[in-house]
Amino acid sequence: MDERVKAKLHDLMAHTAIVDVNSVKAQLKDFVQTCLFTRATAPPTSNKKFYPTHQTIYNHMYLALAETL
Repeated sequence: MDERVKAKLHDLMAHTAIVDVNSVKAQLKDFVQTCLFTRATAPPTSNKKFYPTHQTIYNHMYLALAETL
């Protein structure tokens, strides 16, 4: 996973009450398309570096939650 996407995920977990993986996935997709690739063509959604899988997001959500405890 791209470090900027990972940082955004951890930021979402730290500053919002989002606990649904699908909501986080939508937020990350929006982040990639509007913030990371504003002047360039966004990578295809099959690129797991920028569009992590459901399980990868879940795992990182767990890690982010564990860091706050």
